[in-house]
Formats: sequence, C-alpha cells, structure tokens
Amino acid sequence: MKTASGWTALLATFFMLHVTFIVSEQHTEADIISYIAFLTFLLLWLAPVHFMHLKVRKELAVVLGHIFISPFGKVGFPHFFTADVLTSLSKPIADIFRSFCFISSDAWKTNTENSCPNQLYWIYMLSVIPYVWRFLQCWNRFYYTRQWFPHLVNAGKYTFGILTVTVSYFEPQMDPTNTRGILVTIFVIGTLYMLTWDTMMDFGFRRFFTAAGRKQCMYPRWMYYYVSVCNAVLRLTWSLTLIPKSWLVNKYLQVEVVLLFVCLLEILRRGQWTLLRIENEKFSNIEKYRNEDFVPKMPKIIVDD
Repeated sequence: MKTASGWTALLATFFMLHVTFIVSEQHTEADIISYIAFLTFLLLWLAPVHFMHLKVRKELAVVLGHIFISPFGKVGFPHFFTADVLTSLSKPIADIFRSFCFISSDAWKTNTENSCPNQLYWIYMLSVIPYVWRFLQCWNRFYYTRQWFPHLVNAGKYTFGILTVTVSYFEPQMDPTNTRGILVTIFVIGTLYMLTWDTMMDFGFRRFFTAAGRKQCMYPRWMYYYVSVCNAVLRLTWSLTLIPKSWLVNKYLQVEVVLLFVCLLEILRRGQWTLLRIENEKFSNIEKYRNEDFVPKMPKIIVDD
C-alpha cells in the first residue's frame, strides 16, 4: 500500500503540472512534464538499488522475459497472472509508442499530430501482442497437460480479443458497410465469452452451489455479487478502447478524455478481479498450477537470534 500510494501521489503531481501548463496554453512545457514523468517512473523501476522492492522488481523482470518468449517460456501462476494484467495495458502500451513517435518526429516542438513510418501497424502490433502472449500460454499449458479444458477454451477467449483488436484497427481502411457488422458481432460474442469466463472460472462462482465451496469464501458474500456486476459493467466500458476512435467522436466530449477515464476504470476492474482470482486459485486450483489442491496454512516459525 505504501508503494502504490507513493507511485500514485507522484503520478498525480506530474498530471496536475501537465494540466496546469495545458490550461495556460504552454503546450511545449506540458509535453516536457509528460516525458519527465515517464523517465522518472522508468528509472525508478530499473534502478539497481535496494529500494522500491528490488527483489520483486528482479523477479518481475524474469517473469516478463518468460512471457515475451511465449509459448516457449515457463508458464506458472506468476507468468499467467502477469500476462493477464498486460492485456489490460493494451491501450497504454500503444500510447507509449505514440509518445516516442511524438518525440522522434519533433511534433512536440510545433504541437502538431505526430506521424511515424508504418505507425498504424506498430500500434496494432503493440495493442494485440498481450492477447497473443496469453493465447500462446494457453497452448503451452495444453501441450504439457493434454487437458483441452480449461486451456483451449481459455485460448478461445483470447482469440476473440485478438480478432476485436485486429478488426477495429483496420476497420477505417475497409468498407464500413462490410466491416461494421463483423466488428459488432466479434465484439458482442467476445465480451459475453470473457464475462462468462470471469464469473464462472476466474471468480469461481460454481463454488456457491456447494456447501463446501461456500465455506471457502474469504470475503463477505455481497462482495462477490458486487464484483461480478461491477466487472460486467467495467469490462463493457474498457472495450471502448478497442473500437475505432471515429465511433466515439462527438461535439460534446473529447475522445482522449473518455479513454483516460476508461483506463482508470480498468485499473479498478483489474484490482477487483485480482482479489477474487487469487482466492479462487488458492481453493480451486482450476488451471492445475499446483500438484496438490490443498494449500496448508503457513506455520509460525520462531527463529532465535
């Protein structure tokens, strides 16, 4: 909580400075603040000194390395879990590329729209790659376990994520009369697929139908229903970032403002998902990352100085 609070306070400070310069129409200074913020967070994460949980940062780097070489990397609980979180960062990852384009093209000096060679394709690749990693991880688990359920069924969920991103990014270049219906169909089926998986598999709502399962619940009963409803609403909201911006353009709201709040809501959704997903994995072991279903309580160990 201390780490999260500190990073949030630092980000809020940079954000308010950026807004202050924008309001005063000092756009170049506002852009510089954004770059300083990005470099500050990057240096804090990469700094090889004993602060900000150095051991955890090293472990995270190793986990990311296994994710990047999917399906050949190791797929344990940390690897799947981190890759799932990366799917929520699909939009921010693409925005990082846009920022580098903005700097490299000197667009920030003239406050004009940035443009890089093959920009659309690079943005598409960075947006879709988290879903591809997770898809390949599912096939990795199927290869070693030979269990089509849940691994291949889970891979189907990420297939729809890949299709949604693909059609949405290339829709402006195609005939809208043909692609609009395809995109809506993929969007609806994929969203229902993901919602069903979240509720029944990730949250483990099947446990509620058995007395033994209900005894395993670590949180108040109302919380499970609240998170399920909230997850459904926020997942629909988050999906707005995957559709073409032209669908959101209107005279009342700026697209960037809408996407900003949608990304903030996704942080809330993913945080709630994390609580129930880890609890369900502890009791259900649904994807068989452990050889034993039962996880004993950690004993208290007294060590003499």
